[in-house]
Amino acid sequence: MTNFLSSWLLSIIGIVFIGVLSDAIVTNTKMKKTVKTIVSIFIILTILKPLSIFDIKKLNIFNSTSFATDNTFIETYEDVKIEKLKTDIKNSLKENGYDSIEISIELEKNKKINTIYVDLGRLVLIDKSLNINKYTNIIAIIKQFVDIDREHIVFYE
Repeated sequence: MTNFLSSWLLSIIGIVFIGVLSDAIVTNTKMKKTVKTIVSIFIILTILKPLSIFDIKKLNIFNSTSFATDNTFIETYEDVKIEKLKTDIKNSLKENGYDSIEISIELEKNKKINTIYVDLGRLVLIDKSLNINKYTNIIAIIKQFVDIDREHIVFYE
């Protein structure tokens, strides 16, 4: 490594020396600009030379733990989203006269909602007339939040 570093620095010094020497020799203004451009390109290429020793294929950036962190973030976000959905449904049910209902949501592997479980064991009806069509009303309220078929809404009592 030391040998490579010393040869690299000597190459940079040599090209700078050639550039200074050619600048002193060339008298024509147009030719001076051309020589300076060429020498500048060689200096840049010489400075960037150490980058060519890296084998990009060996870096293996796709086998990183950062992707696992991203998956954890996505899963946490999905959990928060589901909890917010449950809270929103409960609040809407309460506003419509159905209090103390518990909601559970079952997800498929692709995080799509599979089944919504509605526990009516502690149901408190704020308005007695709501008891007549409580299942139909609760289904309608849930469907305001989630596009799900009726058979995927399961009631417990």
